[in-house]
Amino acid sequence: MKFKIINILFTFLLLCNCKSSQCQIASDTTVTVKKDAKVTVKNQSPIFMPSVTDIDGHQYKTVKIGTQVWMAENLNVSHFRNGDLIPEVEDSLKWIEAGKEGEPAWCYNENKASNGSIYGKLYNWYAVNDPRGLAPKGYHVASDSEWTTLTNFLVEDWAALKMRSITRWQEVPGIENTNTSGFSALPSGSRIPDGAFDGMITYRTDWWSSTENKYYIKRAWFREIYLKETEVGRAFDEKLDGLAVRCVKDTAQKKMISNTTIISDSSKSETGAESGHLINNTSDKINKNTSDKINKNNTSDKINKVIDNVLNGKIFKKKNKAPKQ
Repeated sequence: MKFKIINILFTFLLLCNCKSSQCQIASDTTVTVKKDAKVTVKNQSPIFMPSVTDIDGHQYKTVKIGTQVWMAENLNVSHFRNGDLIPEVEDSLKWIEAGKEGEPAWCYNENKASNGSIYGKLYNWYAVNDPRGLAPKGYHVASDSEWTTLTNFLVEDWAALKMRSITRWQEVPGIENTNTSGFSALPSGSRIPDGAFDGMITYRTDWWSSTENKYYIKRAWFREIYLKETEVGRAFDEKLDGLAVRCVKDTAQKKMISNTTIISDSSKSETGAESGHLINNTSDKINKNTSDKINKNNTSDKINKVIDNVLNGKIFKKKNKAPKQ
């Protein structure tokens, strides 16, 4: 009886803690506090969708989460959608140089090809944002707002438990990964700004978003899951970092945008967003205009929000050291 009361109070606090525009608790979600204080979060079984194939022939599982369809595996492609090769860069100094020049690059974690078959590749943000297209046809690299839609649907404070794979993560007392969303997040680690690898395989995973930070143009937004956290972290970091990539299926609006006419270097008109250089990034402009309207004359509020997030641990620096065993 005591623990039933705790469960009721715990759920009530969750509801009170969530703003209607930011947090959604699905009707099929239950949060259970067990007698041994282990946290378990359950929801419906994953809804898997048809697989998608990239230009290199790699097939990826996909899963429907809320209104979105996500790849259930990290991207592992080595060519842009138009067939151009994405440079593999192993050397640390060359990795840094590529980032400083704004050139796309990828690598395997620890430069081991065996890691690629499990965790996918790590890309700098210039590969993510290249107009030749990194994602498979019909998909795109998820934006910052699309990541927010995902974590809100899964209940932000508990989303990591539902997204983490039940294998390959180091076990943590009191934390039970369920992967009930089917997202199947694996601890892929990352490549940090000095070109070194963070040594965080089994501890952490990071994914780029396609959204740069408008106040720090050398940085872009990413999402992070750390093994000891129940929520998904949101932060920004240097674009030369090497992070994993997840893609989400195009909506009707995205499909329309991807078929708009663009101008190539030779001044010839052509259709499709995967070849030539965009004169105007229509999708980014739509997102920017929408964001500007929502946040009009709100600069001081943004600054205050950032300060609040820092104080509350919502925005944090990446952990570059493995936790103590």
